[in-house]
Amino acid sequence: INDNIREIFPVTDIMVNGDNDSRVNIVFLGDGYRQNQMNDYITDVQEVSSALFSTTPYANYMNYFNVYAVEVPSQDSGTDHPGTAPDCGGYNDNVFYADTYFDSSFDLYNIHRLLYIQDQSAAFDVLADNVPDWDIVFVMVNTAMYGGAGGTFAVFSRHSTSTEIAIHEIGHSFAGLADEYWAGFNYAGEYANMTANNNSETIKWNSWLYDNGIGIYAHDNPGNEWYKPHQNCKMQFLGPPFCSVCIEHTIKSVYDILEPINSYYPEDLEITVPLSEVVYFGIDPIFNFPNTLSITWFIDNQVIAENSEGIELETSMYSLGEHEVKVVIEDFTDLVRNDSEN
Repeated sequence: INDNIREIFPVTDIMVNGDNDSRVNIVFLGDGYRQNQMNDYITDVQEVSSALFSTTPYANYMNYFNVYAVEVPSQDSGTDHPGTAPDCGGYNDNVFYADTYFDSSFDLYNIHRLLYIQDQSAAFDVLADNVPDWDIVFVMVNTAMYGGAGGTFAVFSRHSTSTEIAIHEIGHSFAGLADEYWAGFNYAGEYANMTANNNSETIKWNSWLYDNGIGIYAHDNPGNEWYKPHQNCKMQFLGPPFCSVCIEHTIKSVYDILEPINSYYPEDLEITVPLSEVVYFGIDPIFNFPNTLSITWFIDNQVIAENSEGIELETSMYSLGEHEVKVVIEDFTDLVRNDSEN
């Protein structure tokens, strides 16, 4: 076997806002789309992408993302539904199989709607060879049956509610959020939006309590020793918006990956300049909508300019020796209240 064989596929730019190294990169893979269905696949990706970026907080931070679609053809159209899960219900007799690139299937872990890809190494290979700097991966499965799952990849079907499934699953895969419906004890744990602590003084979403419907709500029995922040969040139901706690954690997840800066000038962190010269310092920020970024320039810790993308420095106004020029960008969004990293 030759390890050097790379699987190169066409990659379509869905939305490119900047260099991959200064963005959160979303990559779509399709499973169960044949070569002659690639136009349908790209249309489906565009539909899901535009729904995602009409949703708070993705809409507010759209500039922070790039979106790509890798065109991976499958042998057959569709996916597998072996009909083996005990909860197949009315779908018991609706059994079908398809030879697909990532081997997606329903009925995994004995749950009918649990649709995931069984050949994850094939997905990692395709990503490594085509879009190696991915941050978020959606796998869109070409079937109208309802299903999906979060995990390393956010997998979802092309059911009529599929854009909502996709946005819910990215809550798991990207932001690490818990379901706000009771999914079972093996899914319970301490998450940004799930806790065993019901003390209003010390609960992790204390700074949001009693605003925007945020409270301390017990999960359904038998999970009623676990608590969630909201009763109508996208992490519980398809359709409603994310609650304030989930929105906040999603924004913090974006900032875990990047800083809101495309580039700065000069690139050297130490420069030597003559005594009487005008020197330019500049920064190219990534703005959000509405813009809540503030930019403050300091020289020797004295504020010299605010909300300007550049400053001109006349060196004759300063003494010989070392001086520090500093720029601080802060995001004052009211969507984030609880940020220990500041």
